[in-house]
Amino acid sequence: MIENKFGMTKAELAALMDISAVRADCSLEDVREAAMLAGKFGCKCAVTLPYLTQDMKNFLAEFDLHNKVTLCGVAGFPFGGETTAQKVFGAKEMVALGCGEIDMVMNIGAFKSGRYDHVAEDIRAVKEACGDAALKVIIETGYLSDEEIPRASELVCKGGADFVKTSTGFVPARPTNLHMIKIIKQTIGDAAKIKAAGGVRGLSLLLSMKDAGACRFGLNPKAATAIFNEFEVLQ
Repeated sequence: MIENKFGMTKAELAALMDISAVRADCSLEDVREAAMLAGKFGCKCAVTLPYLTQDMKNFLAEFDLHNKVTLCGVAGFPFGGETTAQKVFGAKEMVALGCGEIDMVMNIGAFKSGRYDHVAEDIRAVKEACGDAALKVIIETGYLSDEEIPRASELVCKGGADFVKTSTGFVPARPTNLHMIKIIKQTIGDAAKIKAAGGVRGLSLLLSMKDAGACRFGLNPKAATAIFNEFEVLQ
C-alpha cells in the first residue's frame, strides 16, 4: 500500500500541494473551485492571478479556510520581464492583501543575457518586499538547458528566496520532469526548498519527485483531483 510504503496519509499528501487558478482565462468560478478543492483536500496554498487574489481570499473566508489554507499571490507572473520596481510593488500589494506566500518569476531575459547579478538582486529585492511571507522563485526550467538549471538555482539561493520553483506551467513543450528536480537538488542541497510545477501529472511522478527532493507541488484543480483519486484507489 502506498500509504505504508511512503509513510504518508492523504492529509500529508495534500499538505505538499498548492492549488492554482492562474490561466489567463480563469473566471471567478474557477477561483471558487480552486478554493473549495484546497479546503476539501487540505492543501497548503491556494493561488490565483493578482486581479482575483482578493476574490480567492473571500472564498477561503466563505468556506472557513482562511486559517487552514494559505493565500498565495504572484509577482512578475508569468514571464518575469517586469522591472524590479514593478515586481516589488506587486509583492507588497499581495502581502498587504494577506498572502503568506509569493510566487515570482525570475527575470529570464536577464538570465539569458548573462546579467546574473541583476537576476540575484531582482530576487533579493522581492524577498525583502515579502517580509515574513515565503518567496518561491520560478526559474522556468522549460526554457533552460541542463547546464543553465544549476546556475539559475544558485541565483535563487543567492537572492535569499525560500524555494526554487520549476515552472509556471506555460511551457508545455518541455514540462517539468524528474531529471530537472534531481539537478536542482544536487545543486542547492538544503539551501532552499524545491517546488515542482508545470507537468506534475500522476501520483507516481509526484512521489518520485518528492523522493528526489521536491517538497511542494503546484497543481491545477483537475490534476490535483486526479492525483487524490489515484491515491484513494491505490492505498
